[in-house]
Amino acid sequence: MSVDFYREEGELGYLANYSNYGFTVDGVYYPTAEHFYQASKFDNPEIIQKILSCKTAREAASVGRDRNNKRIDHFKDIKLDKMYQAVYEKFQQNPDIRKKLIETGDEEIREMTDQESYWGVGPQLDGENHMGEILMRVREELKNQ
Repeated sequence: MSVDFYREEGELGYLANYSNYGFTVDGVYYPTAEHFYQASKFDNPEIIQKILSCKTAREAASVGRDRNNKRIDHFKDIKLDKMYQAVYEKFQQNPDIRKKLIETGDEEIREMTDQESYWGVGPQLDGENHMGEILMRVREELKNQ
């Protein structure tokens, strides 16, 4: 059996990056993991502030994906680390969902999107599921603390 989630709604919505569980890193408050991840793509303070001021994770993703905004050169090399940091901080700083994540036990966690084969399972369930992998890594680390 597995723990399958997709969007921020519903019983497992807390697993999604768009879910409204904020956290602070280096004195900066991020309303969602998606805000953190998108802001991590840039070193331009104006773009970062624009992302931080977005009212929703969807808006933050839109700004972060805008190809008119110049990303840091090596982002593709650090994106998995940045996503891990976002997910770790989200669960570390929100005890209610940290407990829920740990309660998933040793079950496989899968982001069930057929639109995304890198972060999710993809259309044929053969995607890389990096989001699920990160959630499982965070779960193990939190269990061992």
